[in-house]
Amino acid sequence: MGLTDSDRMKKITIRELARHAGVSKSTVSRALNNQQEVAPEVRKHILSLAAELKYCNTALRKSPAIAVISNWAQYGQYRTRLEYAVCQAIEAAGGCPFVVSEKGLELVSEIIFSGAISICSEDRIAGVWSRQKSCPLVCINDFSRHIDQIYTVRSDPKQGQRLIVEHLADLGHTRIGMMRRDRHFSLRSSHLTQEGFLEAMAAKGLESTAFYRTFAEPAEFPDAMDWLLKQQITALIVMGEGYAIQAGHLLKQHGCRIPDDISLVTQGMEYMTEFLAPPQTAVMQDFELLAQKSVEMLWELMRRRTVSEDILIPAKLIIRESTAPPPGK
Repeated sequence: MGLTDSDRMKKITIRELARHAGVSKSTVSRALNNQQEVAPEVRKHILSLAAELKYCNTALRKSPAIAVISNWAQYGQYRTRLEYAVCQAIEAAGGCPFVVSEKGLELVSEIIFSGAISICSEDRIAGVWSRQKSCPLVCINDFSRHIDQIYTVRSDPKQGQRLIVEHLADLGHTRIGMMRRDRHFSLRSSHLTQEGFLEAMAAKGLESTAFYRTFAEPAEFPDAMDWLLKQQITALIVMGEGYAIQAGHLLKQHGCRIPDDISLVTQGMEYMTEFLAPPQTAVMQDFELLAQKSVEMLWELMRRRTVSEDILIPAKLIIRESTAPPPGK
């Protein structure tokens, strides 16, 4: 039986889903609950119709099943921290989170999820989702696709750079270097970070003494730092969770005392950067707020309400002992 535009717009009951599928209500119920009494081709047909009609049974309305799409190749502490915050926020909103690998996206079309949140910073989930369209999607720290009603909640990379540069400039630093890993799937995000750094330096009249270096793989980290140190910088910014320990270690290998010879700002987890020697000044993402706003946005989309724009979450700068005035000041 063909589906009309009216069928796709209205809320579908299990009786109507059964009518469209040409089967009984009990067969639909068994298919949705993955019971073995239903033939695979019948189950596939019912699940396909349910996804197209955006059907959600009563149990899911009370406790909606939410897919949390993750990429296990991402940096472990970042992924684990964000996954935990998102799952907590979903449960606090009355939902039930299910972590799904990005490589298993087909599961999201086969299982009746009410919505999904992606924490994959790969700038391709939205493109895949626009073809699948199985349920509403919100992306965290990724890029949106408004034409398909896919929105994003992301940390503001430019605002984070402004906080750092203003802090270092207020201390008297003029020659400032910034480095970050530039992986193939995060080029757009890296570009925004670079833009933010250069714009913040220009706002302080320091564009001629702003130095930027990227590295594609962790093995290239030392070479990138070597180049920046040769520019006679007095302050170094290292972006990317996971490089705080390595940055401090390499600076000590170069004979640089922190902060006597060089100030260091990293991007990291609070519980890690706080206990290094010296405790590091760090810019941090607000994981709890990222998760909370993503869940709020997803709930709006699940209710078919209009979402007008993406959300930028301000970064936090925690000032500790790794930053001080430059030598001689």
